[in-house]
Parts: sequence; structure tokens; C-alpha cells
Amino acid sequence: MAILSRLQNLKGVLKTPVRFGGGHAIAQNRPSRWNYEIFKDNMHFYFMLGAVPIAVVVTVANVLQGPAVLKPIPEGYVPKEYEYHKHPLTRWLCKYIFTSYQEKYEAHLSYVWEDTVPFISTI
Repeated sequence: MAILSRLQNLKGVLKTPVRFGGGHAIAQNRPSRWNYEIFKDNMHFYFMLGAVPIAVVVTVANVLQGPAVLKPIPEGYVPKEYEYHKHPLTRWLCKYIFTSYQEKYEAHLSYVWEDTVPFISTI
């Protein structure tokens, strides 16, 4: 029995001692991350403010509308320029946001005409 009690005492000796508050507690000086955290939070907020609605619009357009299907043109019908685009968002952008090629061409012709008129009238 004496040997067993000696083995139990060895277990206590082999444990690492616990130290309570010995020495100086040193706080490391380092720059604040407050500006970085605020910037990161604002960046995520404004990105999600724009990305979530755009993702919803694209998903709804792809699921509900889908790509255009090529069909024969009925006789006497002149298709609009935006009807040639395949994706519904591209069609919408060409119809309401961007100017058509014909409009750009006519605006350029008007610019050229206005630019050359003073020279013609002075001759």
C-alpha cells in the first residue's frame, strides 16, 4: 500500500504549477482598428443595398420572362430595334435607357450639319 500512495504523490508532482498573478501584466500598444471596422461595415451595407435588389431583379427576369425565342416575323410588321436582343433585361435597357443606333446616327448627322453650315453660308 505504501507504493500506491507514493505513485499518487508523483502524479501531483508531475502537474504543472498554477501561477496566480505573478509578474507584470503588460498591455501591448497597437493602432486602433475602429476606422477599419466602420469602413468595412459601411462597405458591406452599401454593397448589399445595391446587390440584393439587382440580384432579385435579375432572378425574376430570368425565371419569369426567360430568353427570347426566335419566331418568323408576320407580314407587314416592322420589328423595333430592341426586339432583336435575346435577354429581357437587355431588351428593357435598349427600349428605355439607351439610344438606338438610328438615333445616334441622326444626332451625328445633325452635329455635322450644324458644324458645316457656317462655312457654307460664308462662301
